[in-house]
Amino acid sequence: SSAASDVYKRQILKIAEEELAKHPKRQLYVLGEVGRHYFEERGIEINKQFHYTIQNPTLNRARNISEELLEGYRQGDFDEIYIIYTSMVNAMQEEAEILQLLPLKKADFHNVEIPLDVRREELALRPSADAVMNRIVPDYVVGFVYGALVESFSCEQNARMMAMDAATDNADALLKDLNTMYNLSLIHISE
Repeated sequence: SSAASDVYKRQILKIAEEELAKHPKRQLYVLGEVGRHYFEERGIEINKQFHYTIQNPTLNRARNISEELLEGYRQGDFDEIYIIYTSMVNAMQEEAEILQLLPLKKADFHNVEIPLDVRREELALRPSADAVMNRIVPDYVVGFVYGALVESFSCEQNARMMAMDAATDNADALLKDLNTMYNLSLIHISE
């Protein structure tokens, strides 16, 4: 893997380690080998490792990951779920992100507006609010996990592309210098 790729991996692992230190009673779910090696070397317990690579983000993988997380959340194994992933700021910059997936915060739904002429007492949810949330929350978690997988994959590919561009530029500069030196040596020989 490229040096740029290694930099962003170190950033995300550092953030994860800092968050773990803040929460002594926590569970750690890890995707991929880099994270597994990092935490094992530091003696940090991994509760679940997903043996997927970041190179193939699929909706099925996102569902499998989400089902594990949601099951633990429903059973009360943990009361908050955070996801740490890599986000692409622009073509030149990636950054590690940490986001609370569950419980949902009211601010996550700030764009939902109730018309001014409807009184809240008149709102009837059919099916019930619980039934709606039991359907929406898993879909929201799956969608977000899938988005994080795709975003991290994009960052990895972008880091590789930038490293290859830099290597090509360096090789072109080296060839130009060698060509100049070769031509200068030919001039000296012919004189």
